Amino acid sequence: MNLLRGIEIVNATSLRIPKEEREESLFYYDVQHEDEDWFAPFAVFQFCWANHMGTIVTKEPLTLTDFGGNCLELTEEEQDIVLTAF
Repeated sequence: MNLLRGIEIVNATSLRIPKEEREESLFYYDVQHEDEDWFAPFAVFQFCWANHMGTIVTKEPLTLTDFGGNCLELTEEEQDIVLTAF
């Protein structure tokens, strides 16, 4: 089980999941990679255009606290958790 800040990641994909294919009972987040390394997750957003690495899905909402409440900047440990989910 992959837990990100105590919340289980139930699915992860390198693709964007279209809104019409999303289950209403789940929460979807875009993972953004670092500028220099496409295989290093940097942050989790509700949506991101640039540096999209993939999408993670949770059963509970994540609290986005960084950059004015728009994202969750990942620690090194959390980066490993997200990579493992993929």
